Amino acid sequence: MYEETPNKEEIDWLAERVREIYDYERLKDCDIDYLYNQEYGMQADAKIFEMLFPDDESALQGPMRAFIMDEENADREALTQAERVRLQMLKKEAEIEIHRAFGHRKELHRKHRSKLSNAVSDALSALESIFSWG
Repeated sequence: MYEETPNKEEIDWLAERVREIYDYERLKDCDIDYLYNQEYGMQADAKIFEMLFPDDESALQGPMRAFIMDEENADREALTQAERVRLQMLKKEAEIEIHRAFGHRKELHRKHRSKLSNAVSDALSALESIFSWG
């Protein structure tokens, strides 16, 4: 589906995690405040993930970077334009799922308020009928 890019494996792993964490079915039962926090947390996590990769102009990339940093997991290449677009789309996908869950929670809140106001209205009507008989 996606072309072969230098960091495809890591971005595939991230995409799998994003889809798991920001799944609508899981989020729709969460509190509204939690959903707000998830949205900002997702943006922060995406920024941190992007910072793991070297700049485009950096001379230290790939295996040379891992050797100099003396860390075998540091053999990352700079993000390509296709990878940057894919990361943006992943952020957008997670954002949409969060907003869907947020809308679901607001709708449930609205229905609950409606039921509550109907119950209060019915109670007041019943009280009015009791006092009007007497």
